[in-house]
Amino acid sequence: MVTQGTGRLLVHSGFDAFYDAQAASLLAGHWDVPSDAIMGEAFVYRRKSYGYFPFTPALPRMLLNRLFPSHAGEWTRLMMLLAIAGIMASLLAFMDLFEIASSPSLIAIAVLGSTLFFLCSLALVYHEAILTGSALALWAFYFFGRYLKNPRTIFLAAGGLLSFLAFFARFSVGVGPLLLAAFLLLAPRKPASHRALLAVSLSLTVMTFVAINHAKFDTWLNPAPFQYNVQYTAGRLRRIQGKISHFSNIPFNSLAYLGPASLRFRPSFPWLLLTNTGPAAGSAAKIDLIEGYSSILAGMPALAILALLGAGFGEGRWRPLLAAAFLAGCTVLTVSFITYRYVHDFYPFLGMAAVLGMGAAQSIANRPRRLAVKSLIAVAGAWSIAANGAFALTEQRESSWAGTQQKLAFLRLRGRIDSFFPAGKMEPLRYHIGDPVYQLRAGQVLMVDDPPGIYRYDGRQWQHVSGAWLHRFRLRVRFPAGQPNQHLALWYAGRPGASDVIYIVYASDTKLQFCFDHWGTGGACGPLAGIQPRRDALVEIDADRLNSRLKVTLDGQNVLEDPVLFFPWRDPDVLLGRSLAPAVHGMPFTGTIRTDPAN
Repeated sequence: MVTQGTGRLLVHSGFDAFYDAQAASLLAGHWDVPSDAIMGEAFVYRRKSYGYFPFTPALPRMLLNRLFPSHAGEWTRLMMLLAIAGIMASLLAFMDLFEIASSPSLIAIAVLGSTLFFLCSLALVYHEAILTGSALALWAFYFFGRYLKNPRTIFLAAGGLLSFLAFFARFSVGVGPLLLAAFLLLAPRKPASHRALLAVSLSLTVMTFVAINHAKFDTWLNPAPFQYNVQYTAGRLRRIQGKISHFSNIPFNSLAYLGPASLRFRPSFPWLLLTNTGPAAGSAAKIDLIEGYSSILAGMPALAILALLGAGFGEGRWRPLLAAAFLAGCTVLTVSFITYRYVHDFYPFLGMAAVLGMGAAQSIANRPRRLAVKSLIAVAGAWSIAANGAFALTEQRESSWAGTQQKLAFLRLRGRIDSFFPAGKMEPLRYHIGDPVYQLRAGQVLMVDDPPGIYRYDGRQWQHVSGAWLHRFRLRVRFPAGQPNQHLALWYAGRPGASDVIYIVYASDTKLQFCFDHWGTGGACGPLAGIQPRRDALVEIDADRLNSRLKVTLDGQNVLEDPVLFFPWRDPDVLLGRSLAPAVHGMPFTGTIRTDPAN
């Protein structure tokens, strides 16, 4: 899952090179990074770009990029895998610390049936930060737990160091060990040397936090002043009143992350989906953006059951660990951005409490009751694994981070799987431009609204049955004589930021290529095609949205074919002979283009 089916650990893809840039900037003595390293998450202050991600994941890259410079920018998958291994090892360590019998089923549930598996879906800075922070927080809790059991200085020092690193991997989850350190500092009957060590650890963390904020943005306690973020317009800032955290978000976020109904179903593989339902009308929540999300109860019921058992019936001396970890998870309840990955901030609490809960289940004296509890956990575990597998698969293969080829391959796989599960009589589906088409079963009928037409799925692709063809264009084109490497726009559909474009590139005055550009990802160019300047030619464009395929012919000869997931535009949105991005697609067409009457 981490390698997206490729088996390659060291690879750069997408938004995964920020920490390498941060490592280089720290070695050079400053915090700003190149804008292309932080992309749309940049905070621009005094004409310099900064990230809001803390620095811990950048530390190992200082050494790795020095030893293996050719792999700079390629470490995210490996770092995520190491964090996952660290989390699994910590759960085993907690079984030993809590004196709970080893439980492979718990490890399976904690890995495959949780947000841990979901985060494996994409190698992104966001996911690496969350995994690294939760792994370090769990180990910090472990050493503080060792200290509670056997109060030695070495355990306290290890807990303090790991708390510092966890906080500067991800602030929210890293708060948990710091809260526990503060509890230990205030607890009675502690040696003065131990209190001093805790005080130094907490003070160093706070001073580092304040110093970094001031060095970046001239703030003290605000690590992410959103007025400097490149994505935030004045209107968007007004919606959240200039900050990303509000107590008024707690009711909605609590339902989203802790409620029982935070998922949805669709009649197509993999059947379970994250939901994106927003606050009800009249809600006081100041929500900026909602990605797909689910809750602990809906998406991870097995861990939820075990955690409740552990919190309620586990040994009392471990409750400070659970309380600190739970409070750290609750920090996301105020945030104005909703996404399933944030649920992982509860993972240290869930992991530790689940270990205690498994011990409580194992210790039930009444055999029928013990079997009933274990059966409930098994059923909930199967659901959890299925749900998070579905969430991870759709995130990896259907989200905006997935490539076109990945999306199309998954679409074909989904159709094959769906064909094994006939759902009785299939009602015709009504289709509006931009709708996802989930039911890919042979015989399914699709009724397109604009232009009105009917299609039928034959088990491999959608076939036109009657009515108007969707996005077919017949053009009579008189090409001008061109110069080598001259670009001219031919056909533009959509708007800036969401456009599909066909343009031509001349190789000589009588030879050219048809090229395609899908905003943000580019596209292919076809083979060289011969033209007769200033004579009419028939250009046919089949923007086959339903089958995700573009085909262009010139006087009946195929000159361009490319798999495409088109943006949601309509035929009236098409411009002929010009582009709204001339720097990319060339100047307006200098020949003539007219629609063929047979169109």
